[in-house]
Amino acid sequence: MGFPNDPRIHEAVARIADEKLGLDIFPNQIEVITAEQMLDAYASAGMPLFYRHWSFGKRFAQHEGVYRAGLQGLAYEIVINSTLHKLHHGGEHRHDAGSGDRPRGIRAQSLFKNNYQFRQWTDPGSILDYLAYAKNYIANCEERYGESEVERLLDARMH
Repeated sequence: MGFPNDPRIHEAVARIADEKLGLDIFPNQIEVITAEQMLDAYASAGMPLFYRHWSFGKRFAQHEGVYRAGLQGLAYEIVINSTLHKLHHGGEHRHDAGSGDRPRGIRAQSLFKNNYQFRQWTDPGSILDYLAYAKNYIANCEERYGESEVERLLDARMH
């Protein structure tokens, strides 16, 4: 049980992507995460850094309830399209399923990296830095204006 984080698998898939398919991809970082961490990622739209807001807890509870009731499975992976391609692999899946999903993640990464609209509107090199900035900015606003005022503004924007 669990995904074998064997670098040889990832190197072989990346080599095939480059040499045989001509895909241009970012370096990869693979993290095996638990079902609870995957549900957490669902709640924050898959972003590894996010500010605090009550709606994330609400989304987590909704996803968890549906998952625990057996009404929905979890994704095999969540891909974060930054210059360090972060792939969160759900550790509860069988290792052979995860190995088969690796090419799908690389294909998605190549699509985003080389999509002209993505390049025009997104700087993949700064996505994670921007998320850290936004998280800290919201925390500073909470200190300055109070959590309830910031939450009121975020609620108005998010709903």
